[in-house]
Amino acid sequence: MLDDQIQLCSVIFFVFDYILFLFIGILFSFGLINKYLFFFYPIVELECKTQSFQHVI
Repeated sequence: MLDDQIQLCSVIFFVFDYILFLFIGILFSFGLINKYLFFFYPIVELECKTQSFQHVI
């Protein structure tokens, strides 16, 4: 059960990384890099990992 949740989490972030990479590429081509992405993304990833580890404890 826990393994499934961690695996789901990593799949979500693999997809999210890919979309974010494309999105940043598009923004770079327009010269409009959105600095908020860099604050938002680590918080979401940390939140996901924290929730996964809470079930271990």
